[in-house]
Amino acid sequence: MLFNARFFAIFTVGVASVIVYATPVRRTIMLGPAFNDPHYFTNEERAVFSSPLTGIILGTEVYNEGMHNDGVFNLHTANGWYNGIPANSLLLKVLPSLNNDAIGEVKVLKAMREYVASGTVMISDGQRTVRRPAIIMFKKPGAPLHHTTVYTQASSSRKATLRSTVLKLMCDQVHTDGLLGDPTVGNVLVQFDRNGFPLSVNLVDYGAPGTGAPIERLMPGHATPEEIYAYCMNLWSRHWLPSGSF
Repeated sequence: MLFNARFFAIFTVGVASVIVYATPVRRTIMLGPAFNDPHYFTNEERAVFSSPLTGIILGTEVYNEGMHNDGVFNLHTANGWYNGIPANSLLLKVLPSLNNDAIGEVKVLKAMREYVASGTVMISDGQRTVRRPAIIMFKKPGAPLHHTTVYTQASSSRKATLRSTVLKLMCDQVHTDGLLGDPTVGNVLVQFDRNGFPLSVNLVDYGAPGTGAPIERLMPGHATPEEIYAYCMNLWSRHWLPSGSF
């Protein structure tokens, strides 16, 4: 006797057999509350920018492409250390204003174990010196793909292969982190082997509005790494794969 593939069980009741069918559960990737949702802020989190950052010197600017920051800088101190950490292993990110996105970014960085400190700094806005919220965080190795000579000197077909490879590495990292940030090209730092093949990526920048949402593996059935990977690929392929994307 052949049974439908959705057949679940047969229960015998007296002389009658009751056939029960169960439609397979379709697991859905869901995003949890965004880290910048103020409904989930504690009083301690609301105060993360309440004090000035002291004993630091802003070095060279290393990143200025973001729309939601006033610059990312190398960090220096008088003795080369900050809170027991080598200053040259840290970055300082200046934020345009103190808002929910700024507090949310601190929450994300703490969850990712990349946070060092936060507070305010004095910085020039081109006309005057102003006080801005800022975050000190650990540096990550690598460079955005479009800033590397491996990519800029490649043929069109080679560039397409590089974009595809980095996208796959990026989505692998998304399911490892369990966090959907803002993986645009400038926020994915690529490391290459000696032959110019992408080996790994590091994801940065969780400060854009609506980003930094944890991926929840909701019941019934936890989302598998394969499902999270597919979700990321579907979401970001249109930004990374088309010719002329960057």
